[in-house]
Amino acid sequence: MSKETKCKKVYVLADGTETRSAHPDTERLELRFAGGETLIVQLDAIDAYCLKAAGWHGASHKISDAYANTLQTGLNPYDEAVKMYERLCDGDWVMKGDGTSVMRPTLAVEAIVRALESRGETVDDDRREAIKAKVSDAGDRKIILADPMVKAALEEIKAERAAKRAEKAQDAANELGDEYTVLSQF
Repeated sequence: MSKETKCKKVYVLADGTETRSAHPDTERLELRFAGGETLIVQLDAIDAYCLKAAGWHGASHKISDAYANTLQTGLNPYDEAVKMYERLCDGDWVMKGDGTSVMRPTLAVEAIVRALESRGETVDDDRREAIKAKVSDAGDRKIILADPMVKAALEEIKAERAAKRAEKAQDAANELGDEYTVLSQF
């Protein structure tokens, strides 16, 4: 840690892996101060009211980061914000391609079950629990995502969720009718 750095934020995963970015499998956050002190932050210790507010703050920050450099890139800030919100709704916390993106465990279970059922296999509660236990590890989820059948099922699930969001947006637009729309400007 350089002399200019007051504090280093380190996210520690359940398996002890340390990373510089938040991850759904984070067990704790360690704030390592230049003076040698470490503050360990665990979500289950935070009051529920404050935790919900922190969630809103985090969502705001994550979405804001998505459009922060649009002035330099020429991308549309609104479009970038919508893309990030949709990613969050799909369970994609970390940008694909940065080496840390892993689907969340519940989505992995759903994709595996769908892939198995597409092969005609039955998935009872016991098998579902075994799948859930297997995908609790982020490394295993990365391997599982590489399977073509699981990837296909995952993409189907994401497409279905996107279609539902599009339908909700269309319903909201239909409720407004022509009374409120920016389209009259074009």
